[in-house]
Amino acid sequence: MKIVHACLLVLLAAFSLFSTTSLAMAHEGEGWLVIDHFTGDLKLETNHFASQWSSGREVDAASPGGQEISAVALNNGTHVYFHVRSPDQTQDQNDGIAVFFEGAGVDGSDDVWLWSTNSSLDFGAGVAAAALWSDGYWNVALGRSLAAPAEGTANLTVGESEEGFVKFAAWDGTQGQSFDNIDPDSLVHLNLYILPFIDYYPKDSFVWLSIIGLGLLFFAYAELKASGWRKKD
Repeated sequence: MKIVHACLLVLLAAFSLFSTTSLAMAHEGEGWLVIDHFTGDLKLETNHFASQWSSGREVDAASPGGQEISAVALNNGTHVYFHVRSPDQTQDQNDGIAVFFEGAGVDGSDDVWLWSTNSSLDFGAGVAAAALWSDGYWNVALGRSLAAPAEGTANLTVGESEEGFVKFAAWDGTQGQSFDNIDPDSLVHLNLYILPFIDYYPKDSFVWLSIIGLGLLFFAYAELKASGWRKKD
């Protein structure tokens, strides 16, 4: 009976690894913004190459104005912070970057977080923002609590997938672009997944599964040895 139990445990470990790998594949690749967990306090860090953002998974999205935007996001279980980078050769009084959350606003409209050199535009409910122009790029950091701070704003939940939920846009004032010219329906839709502390993706998952798998194999070996499977008649 001990042998049977040991074999079942090994099979369970293999099934867990297979299931986790399948889940990781389902949420990786094009069309997904995976928001990794960050241990500690998140900062409105505008430096694109800062260590805070190095652990995140960067995605690219084209803006209607022709900008190729890159974005990375992190969560620490209570807050979520984005870093969005967009090429812009000049610092104009009507430049800006926005993050849209599909259908999360009032009456099914988009909840919008934004930063702009136009000070008349609001960041969004509960959103903090900072920006740095460097080497022909705007580098914008935006952050907020995961829980919706006001009615009609996005409630972002750890561990749940949102299909076609997040969109990015940028505008360049020197080219006559503005926030008012953006059609949200024309933007690239990305699926969103916010990872918990122990996530279902490489790297953390495979480290923990390896530890569990080795423990189960050791337990199986000990059980088989105790049952006398290597003893001779």
